[in-house]
Amino acid sequence: MFVARSLAVVSFAALALVSAGCAEGGSPVPAAGSGSHLDLPETTTTTTTTPTTTKPATSERGNVPKKLGEEAGVTNEDGATMLTFTLDSIDKSGRCTGEFAEKPENGHFLILHLRVTTAAEFDEMVAAGMFNPYDFAVVGPDGVTETNLSTVATYSCLNESAPLALAPGSKYRFSIVLDSRSTKGVLTYRPGFMASGWEWPL
Repeated sequence: MFVARSLAVVSFAALALVSAGCAEGGSPVPAAGSGSHLDLPETTTTTTTTPTTTKPATSERGNVPKKLGEEAGVTNEDGATMLTFTLDSIDKSGRCTGEFAEKPENGHFLILHLRVTTAAEFDEMVAAGMFNPYDFAVVGPDGVTETNLSTVATYSCLNESAPLALAPGSKYRFSIVLDSRSTKGVLTYRPGFMASGWEWPL
């Protein structure tokens, strides 16, 4: 009696599994013992889109290429713009206006004309001495990088110079004189406190 009852239960269970396996066009079901006997709640898949920040393309030197008259900027750690600047033109004529102007030591004067605007939240310590002639370099047509562009002759070329300190919420116009052996190639500018900088064709 006990054996017959057990066989009946087994037969009924096998029939139930076969019926479940053939339902809905024969879709596979989880194996017994994996929790297939529970009514699981329906799940919904939510797709979230994470905004991506596109970084500007850089040259092989790691600098952002710019055109003359194109604005560049510096941001703080929070992404807020601290200042913007524009290299309007590069005078290769070497015309000095200083009273005690001398001849270039390396071959040619490059006079950079810049405009700078600082934000109201500008921190003077973030970009102290930012527009320093020692931070500029020239990559000549031969691919050689020239870094000794600040000579005694550059300081006497003009009667003006770059401001030593910048104030918040201010605008500036000034020129920087470089002394280079090349008037063609690429002008690079990488402030000492930054990991990368900018560059312009000469």
